[in-house]
Amino acid sequence: MTVLSQETWRPVELYGGAIIAQFPERFVDVSDFRPVPDHQEVWADGASDQSIVVEIAEHSDVPDSNVGRFVFNDLAVANEASSSSIAGIRQLGAADAPHIPPETYMCLVSGSQQACKGRDAGEERSNTVQLLLCIIRLPQHGSDLLVTVNAPSYISPSSSAVQHADAQGQQPEAGRQAAAVMEGVLRSLKVQDWGLFGG
Repeated sequence: MTVLSQETWRPVELYGGAIIAQFPERFVDVSDFRPVPDHQEVWADGASDQSIVVEIAEHSDVPDSNVGRFVFNDLAVANEASSSSIAGIRQLGAADAPHIPPETYMCLVSGSQQACKGRDAGEERSNTVQLLLCIIRLPQHGSDLLVTVNAPSYISPSSSAVQHADAQGQQPEAGRQAAAVMEGVLRSLKVQDWGLFGG
């Protein structure tokens, strides 16, 4: 997998080791610097302003065929995005996430959202983020596992992200980088303790 060879990867423990995966070394655990909700794991690369978010969500009654669009739009509302668009939705299989039970429904949503970062306000400060969202449905545990990779494709010069990111303006590699990160995370993602989800 040549897209992955450009990164140095390392094993990480999520939720106290209940889930393990491989992340690029450039991502660090945000909970070391600020509070993160118990149901989330947030890892970020300050230089690129990219992030990986793993979240345990309550399983919804939305059918599998609609859940990708539903969760993506729900995320846009949570991010207070001024606009969002979905480029594609595809169902995933065992080859994409080999350590997840093969009968599990999984889908990958690709799209973009325009939103301000932190306390930024105003259209002139909004950033455009390429977003990949994987939904792993676990109805037997009353949960859905969400994996999101955020990669800004445009960082406004007025955004607070510029203060700690190495670049601003157009980020043409954002989509390719996000896809490579998501591919590596899903291929290595393994649940060690299913009791994490209850049910």
